[in-house]
Amino acid sequence: MEEGREEQNTGKNNELIAYVDLTNRIRALSAPRVDAINGEEDYRMTLLENFVRIGELARANGRILENYFLPLMDEGRQLSDRDVNNLRSFGKAILDARNAENLDQMMVFLQAQRLMQDAELKGDVPALIRALDDMVAAAGAMAVMTLRLYPVCRDFINYRALGLAAAVKLLSFLEPERFATLTPEQKESVLINSRYVCILFQREDLLGDAKTNAYDLETMIRALRIAEDPFYREQAPEYDWDYHIFRALQYICLPTEYNNYRGFSAEQLTVIEGYAGQLKDFFEENYEKLSAVNSRESVDLIVNRARYLSGKMSEEDYFDFLRTMPSLADENDFSYDACFLKILAPIEYLSTLDHEHLTAAQEKEIDAFYRGLVLHLHRLPQKGTQMYLLGDLANVMKNYIDVPGGLGFENFCLELTAAVHPPTYVHVLSVADFTVCLTRQLLKRHPELFVGMPGYDSIDAVVKGTDDIISFAGHAALCHDIGKLFIVETIITYGRPLFDCEFGWIKTHPDIGANLLEQHESTKRYANVARGHHRWFNNGGGYPENYDFQAAPDKVMVAIVECADCLDASTDSVGRSYKTGKTLEDFIGEVQAGSGTRYAPYLAELLLIPEVQSDLRKILKSGRDENYRRAYEIIEEFFHTEEEER
Repeated sequence: MEEGREEQNTGKNNELIAYVDLTNRIRALSAPRVDAINGEEDYRMTLLENFVRIGELARANGRILENYFLPLMDEGRQLSDRDVNNLRSFGKAILDARNAENLDQMMVFLQAQRLMQDAELKGDVPALIRALDDMVAAAGAMAVMTLRLYPVCRDFINYRALGLAAAVKLLSFLEPERFATLTPEQKESVLINSRYVCILFQREDLLGDAKTNAYDLETMIRALRIAEDPFYREQAPEYDWDYHIFRALQYICLPTEYNNYRGFSAEQLTVIEGYAGQLKDFFEENYEKLSAVNSRESVDLIVNRARYLSGKMSEEDYFDFLRTMPSLADENDFSYDACFLKILAPIEYLSTLDHEHLTAAQEKEIDAFYRGLVLHLHRLPQKGTQMYLLGDLANVMKNYIDVPGGLGFENFCLELTAAVHPPTYVHVLSVADFTVCLTRQLLKRHPELFVGMPGYDSIDAVVKGTDDIISFAGHAALCHDIGKLFIVETIITYGRPLFDCEFGWIKTHPDIGANLLEQHESTKRYANVARGHHRWFNNGGGYPENYDFQAAPDKVMVAIVECADCLDASTDSVGRSYKTGKTLEDFIGEVQAGSGTRYAPYLAELLLIPEVQSDLRKILKSGRDENYRRAYEIIEEFFHTEEEER
């Protein structure tokens, strides 16, 4: 019996590790290297074949989850020691939450939560310390990810609360009587978390809250004081105290990023500036050791930001400093420090500028930064992952500055989409093609349906404005999915079925996209289409639930984009359902069945017209091929640029 149980547990561990291997293979298939592809047609066919294979691997992963992982998540059963080891091995294999690279953040959070519950139930102190350590890291990573969705989605607050609760329990072991009983490994976990807990202090609903900021600052200073306490030094002689001091000093200063967006007081900024000076001195004194984990330039940015915010550095000198940072980076270096110079320093510059009184030179610099960011992201997947940049990318999008003659918010978002997730880029291009086709055909037959759109109060106005309405339709469709850039990790979760909360995150993208579009004169007229493109015609389904389809002044355009979106999703396999795409006839049948509920009756009628079907078939063939060609050319262009520079 014991041998049989041992074999069963060993098999369980092997299966869980197999999940990691399959997920790695899925990621590789979803983003094939362009040097292995021979032209745009081969690019599309490779993606089609790869996503068929992805479907097979995803189904295998689904079986592993169903048979081995999900049963371990049952809180009604107590985990065996072998189960605990299996889950810990699985979590380490799939994600180190302190590392930018990850395969499945949600899976790691679930296993960390389960291990913590089990350890608390058993009263196993060593296991509890390990589990709390994992939980702080995993919940912190989830909080950072979902912060981008706030306030449309408030899951960030829940993850932050779970992480803080785990941190409070873990840091209770800093009490001298308890700390002295711990093993060296346990002491290290507690000491690391005394400073790492800072990741949980980000809270966008309390920006400028003095109590929260004070608590954050006090906690980080306390972490620094620990290194000065002889008791902890004696108790943990092998601990890397130099690294602890450096990180504690760094974490004291980091919350002032984005031009002190959290609103620390003048008094607090003066305190932080003093610690920034200590950070600089400590880094230089220990340069040989610390330069392996941080660049001098990144330390200089922290120090000069603190000096500027505390009034000890002029705005002119600070701007001059920030302008020099990107030029210090090697274009072929894709390390975090290089990204810091090329992306994060310019973000600080953008955050500090007076957006209402920009000079022509500043506008030129801003546009150059946006174009440089796109270039970097296009090339970055050849080197690693862009996941650790998504928070900063979201910040750039939220605070985008339109400048005369510049890239423009719509084009910027399209370029980002092409860089971060090419299948979504092809999707929005195809949706735009379908939308323009349906709009043109509907205008010919029923111009009265467009009366009531902003600026069109009569049929005559609609007829005269046909070209403008068609242009509006194309741009609205191109903008309809920009909110997906905030949920990239969820979109690329091809290796397993999504959990309910992840479906919830996907449902935020219409509101997020609309909120972004509303901020810019050039795109705000498309916001309502973005917000409503997943809502049913009769308000009986879809999302957002509080969106009233029938009350929308441009509801005809929302209906068209919603139909075009479903048409493309139904007929293209790449990046969508891993299944063979449906035929146009299949989709038309679905629209007929949903006429008056999901779809507008006039669109169900329109799709039965042979001329309309003929136009749509052309788009399904040559139009979609053209969109894959455009995506391939963008990827190839940046790949060859990289090869030449190498």
